[in-house]
Amino acid sequence: MIDIEVEAFDEAQTITALQMTDDCNLTVHTYNEALAKEIYGRMKDYVGLMAFWIMKIEEKQIALFLF
Repeated sequence: MIDIEVEAFDEAQTITALQMTDDCNLTVHTYNEALAKEIYGRMKDYVGLMAFWIMKIEEKQIALFLF
């Protein structure tokens, strides 16, 4: 069995991930333009977090491939 350490998000990233999840749930039936604009304003943070997350997943895949 291969043992690879999995890093968790730091506190700020965790807060952003939880907010992203909440915002995703809110957008399903949101017909409030002000709320939609507020969520849209946070998208840059979400894109950055997702890019970081993808990078970490790819690093783990490379590490597994090298074993």
